[in-house]
Amino acid sequence: FSVQVGDQHRLLDRDGDLLPPCDDLFVDALPVVRGLEVGLEGLDEDSRAQYLHLLEALDGTGWVWSEGLADADLRDPDEVVLQSHKQVQVVVQLDEAPDQLAAAAAVWTQLDTEGPTRVELRCENQIGLSH
Repeated sequence: FSVQVGDQHRLLDRDGDLLPPCDDLFVDALPVVRGLEVGLEGLDEDSRAQYLHLLEALDGTGWVWSEGLADADLRDPDEVVLQSHKQVQVVVQLDEAPDQLAAAAAVWTQLDTEGPTRVELRCENQIGLSH
């Protein structure tokens, strides 16, 4: 993921550490994570925990981001809004994200290809779709 620090995008590694600026990489092609407290030294403790929880939630869920993950919004501490490059939003509870994303992955390919613009997964045993 990349994160906005001042007027530049910087990379975050898998441990939540802020990497040095890198002009040679196309950082804008990476997904952006929003809603974290980032200073020049990196993430604060709460933001690091949220970021690591997000990575854990995305790992191994079976979720297929065929349009590519563009954005992860963590401004609400209880949920994460994931957005694809085609502007499809997937909303999950951060604590339940691995299970919710895995359940949705099982039905994602059955949805209309022109499909929803928002997939709500926060309700137990329900998937809410909106256009």
